[in-house]
Amino acid sequence: MTEKSSSAPLPSRTPAPPALKLAAVEVERLIRAGLPLAERADFAVERLEPDCAVVRLAYQPWMLRPGGTPSPTASCSASRFAR
Repeated sequence: MTEKSSSAPLPSRTPAPPALKLAAVEVERLIRAGLPLAERADFAVERLEPDCAVVRLAYQPWMLRPGGTPSPTASCSASRFAR
């Protein structure tokens, strides 16, 4: 007599992340419409996942303060966009 083994996967203890309601390009369009700096800057939403956003804010000469340091506005903008 041979016993059958169960090949059913074990239930996950971590709930699945919610599905995204907007694509990256749609989020970028909303940000550009609502934040003037995003339109002025070379800003892009490159990837969007339930728990992660990858954004790019390319260097622009106007982002530098006197002395050549990045302005706080520029350095924090990408993180604000990603929120």
